[in-house]
Amino acid sequence: MLSAVLHSPTAVKVSIQIIGAFVNMRKFTHHNAAIFQRLDNIEHKQTNSSLEISLML
Repeated sequence: MLSAVLHSPTAVKVSIQIIGAFVNMRKFTHHNAAIFQRLDNIEHKQTNSSLEISLML
C-alpha cells in the first residue's frame, strides 16, 4: 500500500481511506445483489426478444 512506500502520516491516512472505499463498495454490491441480478435477467430477456424479432423480420 501507499503507506508501505511512503512513511508519512498523510500516506497512512490515505491508505485507510482507500481501504474504507473498497469496504463501502463491497457493502454496496452485497446489499444490492438482488437488484443487479434482476437487471441482468432483464438484459437477457431483452436480448432474446431482440433476436426473436430479428428472426421474424
